[in-house]
Amino acid sequence: MKMKKSLAAASVTLAMLFSAIGLGSSTPAGAATVSAANWAMPTQVKANIPENTASAANQSLADWEKLQAKLRQENPISWLFTGDSITHGANTSEGLRRFSEYFNSYLHSTPINRIGRTNDLVMNTGVANSTTRYLRQAFQQSVLDKGADVVFLALGMNDSVNAPTKERVEQNTYRQNLEYFIDQIRASGAIPVLQTQNYPTDGRHASFDAWMDTVREVAAEKKVILLDVQKFWQTEHASDNSDGWMQGDGVHPSAQGYLEWAKFLVKQLNIWNEDSALANTSKAYVERYGSPLTDVPVTQNVPEVLKKQPPHPANLVFNHAQTTSESCSPQIKDDQAAQVASFGKQNFTVRFKATSTQTGTLISFADKDSNLQLRLDIAEGGKFKVQRQFKTGKLDGFTLQNPIVADGKFHTVSVNITDGTADYYLDGVKVLPLKGAGVAGANALTLNNFSVDYVTLCAARVGANPTPESSFSGVLDYVAVSDQVLSEQQIAEQAGAATVNSVISPFIHNAKGDPNTWVFLGSDTIYGGEGDISAKSATEVFDEVVSWECNGNSCDNNPSGLQLAARSRFVVNSSYPGQTTAKMLAAYDSQVKRHKPQVLYLMPDALNPAGQPYETLDSFKSNIKQLVAQAKADGIRVVLVTPAEASAEVDKYADAMLQLAADEEVPAIDAHQYFQKLQAKNPNYGDIVDSQGSLNHKGQLLLGKFLLKESGIPAPNGRRIAALNYYDPTAKLVTPAASSNVDGADQDPVSCSVKPSGMVKPQEGVRYTVTVNGKEITPQSGGTFTYDYGQTLRIKAEAAAGYVISAGVQTIWSWTAPTRENLDCDKPEPPVVDPSQPDKPGEGETPGPGGDTPKPEATDKPTDKPSGNPGKANPTTPGSLDKSKNRPQQQSSASDVTAGNLARTGSSPWGYLLAAALFAGAGVALRFKRL
Repeated sequence: MKMKKSLAAASVTLAMLFSAIGLGSSTPAGAATVSAANWAMPTQVKANIPENTASAANQSLADWEKLQAKLRQENPISWLFTGDSITHGANTSEGLRRFSEYFNSYLHSTPINRIGRTNDLVMNTGVANSTTRYLRQAFQQSVLDKGADVVFLALGMNDSVNAPTKERVEQNTYRQNLEYFIDQIRASGAIPVLQTQNYPTDGRHASFDAWMDTVREVAAEKKVILLDVQKFWQTEHASDNSDGWMQGDGVHPSAQGYLEWAKFLVKQLNIWNEDSALANTSKAYVERYGSPLTDVPVTQNVPEVLKKQPPHPANLVFNHAQTTSESCSPQIKDDQAAQVASFGKQNFTVRFKATSTQTGTLISFADKDSNLQLRLDIAEGGKFKVQRQFKTGKLDGFTLQNPIVADGKFHTVSVNITDGTADYYLDGVKVLPLKGAGVAGANALTLNNFSVDYVTLCAARVGANPTPESSFSGVLDYVAVSDQVLSEQQIAEQAGAATVNSVISPFIHNAKGDPNTWVFLGSDTIYGGEGDISAKSATEVFDEVVSWECNGNSCDNNPSGLQLAARSRFVVNSSYPGQTTAKMLAAYDSQVKRHKPQVLYLMPDALNPAGQPYETLDSFKSNIKQLVAQAKADGIRVVLVTPAEASAEVDKYADAMLQLAADEEVPAIDAHQYFQKLQAKNPNYGDIVDSQGSLNHKGQLLLGKFLLKESGIPAPNGRRIAALNYYDPTAKLVTPAASSNVDGADQDPVSCSVKPSGMVKPQEGVRYTVTVNGKEITPQSGGTFTYDYGQTLRIKAEAAAGYVISAGVQTIWSWTAPTRENLDCDKPEPPVVDPSQPDKPGEGETPGPGGDTPKPEATDKPTDKPSGNPGKANPTTPGSLDKSKNRPQQQSSASDVTAGNLARTGSSPWGYLLAAALFAGAGVALRFKRL
């Protein structure tokens, strides 16, 4: 069962505070220590610059102030990144995050202006190989339809290419396109942001500098915010790519490059926080540990239903089965023969269920005076077949070789027939097109090609005084016969809830070249959480395959799969923590409809982080039913996904969704069954969830791959996602021992003559970085780190080679020492009075008039000298008054509170404990604030 995240974090916070004020310490099991000689400072890839770096030019713009105003408000902001493969970001990122995904993670985990941005939406509509020419053609679908508040544009790499010239966009046209984008974005009410791009070194971009100068000129002329990535890149990265640090090839950023780009972006927007996970990630890398889980099969247990009628008008409809298990028996319908005898074109649609042994004829039409006939069969081997016996005098036909239809599930087969064509559709998807002489003239499969006297269900009859033969013993739901061929849309509607692939197939086989959008709507699980910062969430995994890997022969058998249209599939994750189905329904227009999606994956959670149901079962069912109805009315294809939660408490919610899938004729993916089976099969299931039972980065990767598999979208073998895993059985898990190995307030002087200091005790498998006011410092003998009054000591734990730090544990601590002024260090000592001579002035005193010594005036300051380490202090509520100075204390961040950054007064240790506990709870509540 899940624990409430805020309570779990609070317990960690309180434990840290108890250790900080000396109420006991302990070393976790296995937290061995090593000698000081083995202690070593970690090597960082590049040093972070812990400061905001927005340019003065940007800060002078009206758009800048408009953006800052949005960031000062609690209303969610929608951010959109669009561009070419640099923005698209899947080419050289090694399966890790691209800069837009790091930015998304940063917003969701780091309050800005003390406002949590967990409900902000970040979208990416970058398309590999794109130019400003293509984006202008697709601007409505790629940008305007998304309704973003802020739009980042980064194009030019392909526009400026030397050859082939057909890809190149000349500089003046490039300028005009940028101006068009800016005008359109502003007209929509959004804020445009221009980005230059990383510096190419492949020799194909001789004009790149000139095109980037155009970006700068347009930004200045149109007064647009500019993020000059090119200049940043040339400063941080060797121009010839010799260091191989930020660039994966001669054009695209590496995984590290995307991380550094994200940091640059955040600093340029003046929203940088050096205590954030992004600021404290020096290398784009995902920790690997543990052994892979044994995979499990999943049966999509969508309840079976009889439909009785096709979704389209038909001349004749024959029903047979009364239950989903009733075996078919021959039925004679000769009285209907005259209605179909003259059809010169027709559609046959039949819905049935059969096993591999249940072969035979579903429906037959025959002439009583000869052996002429036409029939629809389940042939040997479970294959669908249209058979005929016409002028040739023998029975032959056309067989659908794959897929096998006699698999124990309901299928709908539809056949459009004209003189010269016969097109087979299975569950809404065309699977066998026939045309030519074999189905034309005397060989045409039309009913007017012979005299129809007999119509028989579940058998064949032919000739004078016939007896039924070739009987079918499976389940026959209905047969519909029409005198018109059906449209693709009408046939697609026949599929019902058969397969997810039949719903999404038109958008995977993107032959029309129209960009399409896939929306995920859910709660905590599909939102993704904040685990390993470089690891993709489930939707990000899905996105990489759908928009990049699933092209060409790998997915759609499209020889021109590298066309821009084939990659113009955009995934939008409109999921938020704590989002119930009721909230989804209320926000449907803003979270789904406004994006004009073609596909909606509806993925609610059943349980909240405390392990309690989000809502009643009746409310859950009603809301999902309404969401499906609204999406259908808007022409959106819906896929229901049961909660990806293993708890048995979720069973009834998953069953309800599967029943709704059957009733509403939409496909379903049973994620609940999958994770429940994984948990039962694998003793190490705990490796894929965090301490609250939510999927961690390993679980998110498994969920993403599972959704792709069940959607019929293969992650191509040999590509990044198929091969990606986060396992290493040889790695050792380690937990930084905060209470015994890290003490930022190690010394406890009783005077201001000894500077505050911190101690880092060695621990096997853990290395520590120690900084003061953002600058790394080295230890003195014995591992002691000395810092000055008023400074902040910050300690960060990282795993040593061969070790992995357990997910979710604390790895950063900080202590801020009060200033000498706050401690009254430089104030003259009070006079010393000799108690044996009360009338004699003390040392340093001057007698007052009349010889009397002045008495001290009453004060609310403590008269005793503050004791204890300057790095320790008593807690105060944020914004409360420090009575000794009669001024507000600086508010502490949640991380500062955790680290023990407490204002020092003369209270007792028990006062320390009570106030620390209360303040820690407040800090955690702020950290997990949901908007």
